[in-house]
Parts: sequence; structure tokens; C-alpha cells
Amino acid sequence: MTTHARATMRTAAFLAALALAGGAASAQSTDWQFFPTTSPYPQNIPQGSDAPADDEVWVVGNSDFFDPFPLFFSHTFAMRFDGTQWSFVPTPDIDGASLYGVMKMPDDEVFAVGSYDAGSDAATLFLRYDGSSWNQDDGPTRRGGAGFLGLGTAGQDPWAVGFQATLDPPPSATGQALAARWNGSGWDSFEPEPLAFGGRGYNTLRDVDGVSEDDAWAVGSAQETGVGGFGPTAYIVRWQGDQWELFDIGLREVAQLSDVLALATDDVWAVGSWNVGGGNSQPLVLHWDGSNWEIADTPTFPDGRADLRAIAARSPTEIYASGTDADAEGFPRALMLKYDGTSWTRVDVAEPTDGHQQ
Repeated sequence: MTTHARATMRTAAFLAALALAGGAASAQSTDWQFFPTTSPYPQNIPQGSDAPADDEVWVVGNSDFFDPFPLFFSHTFAMRFDGTQWSFVPTPDIDGASLYGVMKMPDDEVFAVGSYDAGSDAATLFLRYDGSSWNQDDGPTRRGGAGFLGLGTAGQDPWAVGFQATLDPPPSATGQALAARWNGSGWDSFEPEPLAFGGRGYNTLRDVDGVSEDDAWAVGSAQETGVGGFGPTAYIVRWQGDQWELFDIGLREVAQLSDVLALATDDVWAVGSWNVGGGNSQPLVLHWDGSNWEIADTPTFPDGRADLRAIAARSPTEIYASGTDADAEGFPRALMLKYDGTSWTRVDVAEPTDGHQQ
């Protein structure tokens, strides 16, 4: 698959997820359509999406609810769009489970990854859809817990990323990042180089993307508490065919990265949020030009509470990033930024047909 084709597919998935979450946007709202859904659950939170074709889009996530209060339940869900409407595809009933990434494979299987409550520890969750039903399969295990938070590709290699407990004794970091590559029959696990090393440090990856099997990036957040600590702050690692190496951009302000998009070896974008000067959160957009990561200029939101969670591209000069910010009353609303090859600007967001943002 070409880089442009992959980027176009990611755009479709990204826009579908926005519509499902309750908001869609464009410079002209008439360019967008809302596709209503019905749900067997009280609340659905989309977490990951993939669009292998115009008439096939997948969205996965979790449904969290109290029934009855104070009993709390969390279940996974998966939805498929056939070009006309959305329908739920039942997932296995697994307690305390969430799905964060989904991707259709070349053999027409669909993979979904996440985490679930395996007693006292979290465990990686790996589901496979064979065209008729979802089935749980084995994922990487780690004493002390592990979980997947993102799914992507580097060339033809599928990767899943997330977190895992460290096996090293103190004073090593408590939480290490997890990266696992699908080998055709199982997952080969890797432990990316950490940014946080201290005994109360945590390293977490949330997304992965690459232009080839030996050139990929993964992003997330890292935190080191205690004296001399920092964060949580942006965490970036790079794969060049052998191991995941830390790429420290020197940022220690409160920040996090949620998504990464690799268009070329010298054109990679990552998005999230950061607290500038100790204030409320603002959008964070980073760009890799083949030599350095630079912080891109983005609109400033006076009320703060702005966070980017996804990025996708139709071309290197038409890129979209989405998330949420706060309205005048402090309630979250859909946020979209667009890059035109020169600058990032906010794109107006059309209100859902029922008038409610989510």
C-alpha cells in the first residue's frame, strides 16, 4: 500500500470517528453528513478507527456505565459502517475491558486491541474478527500487568503499543512502554527505551505509525515523580529495524501525545496537548523534518482545555487534527484544526442534528 493511500484511508477513519462521537467539521458544514446510530449501551466512547474502503469503516471503543449505582461496568464495542449506515458487531463479554485500536488485515481479518481486568492486574486484549464474529486471542503477557493502547503499521508490519510493568528491580521505572509486532501467528514483544527511569516513573505509548518496516515512530507520555521529577510529558521513540530508541526532544513541560502520522521519512506529525507556561492545556503539534522535531504554531485558546487526539491527511498539504476544547460555559466541544501546507487554522465544526456536542 502506498503512503498516500494509507493516509487517505486514515483520513476516512478519522472523520468517521468524529461523526460517531457526535461532531463533524469542515470549512463548509454542508460538506459533512451525520449518520445516526442506535446502541444497546447507555454510553459509547469511540477510541480507535480504520477505513479499509469507502464502504467499510470500523470503530471500536468502550461503554462505561453504572447499573445500578454504585456498581461500575465497562464493556467493549465495535461498529461497522457499510457506506450507508452503522451497525454494532457484538464483541466478547469481558469484564473491565476497553478497545483502543482497530485495523483490517490484508487477509480480510480485522484486529482490535486494548486491555482488560485480569484479576489484580491489567492484561493486553487482542480480538480477531473472521467475517462473522469476534474471538479473543492471546496477546503479550507481563507479570505486574500490561495493556495495548494503540495499533498501527510500519510498512507491512502491524504493531501494537501500550504499557507494561517493569521486570527490573528498583530503582528502575515502575512502568515501561510496550511495543509488539505481529509475526503472522503471534506477537513479538519489545521494550522501548524509557524517558522516565526513576522508581516512580511511567512510560506509556499510545500510537504507532511508520513508512517502512525499518522506519517507524511511536508516541505517548512519560512521568517521573519525586524530587527532580517531571511530567507527564511528551514521549517519542523510533524504530529503525532493530530496537525502539528514545528520541528526547527536551520537552519537560506537562504534555502528552495521542497520535502520530508518518507520511514520509522526512514528514512525520504527532499531536496531543501541553500546558504552556503553567496555564491550561493547549493543542500540541510536532513535526519531524528528517532531522529534528519542531513545535508547530497552532491557534491559542484563551479558555484552555484544548486537546488534540487524532491526526490524518489527504495529502502532505491537507492535514486534519481533531480533539476537544471548551465552550463559553466550560463544556467540551469538538475541535478540528487544518494544515494547508503553510499553517494550522481552526475549522468550524457543525453542530449535531440534536444540537448536542460530545
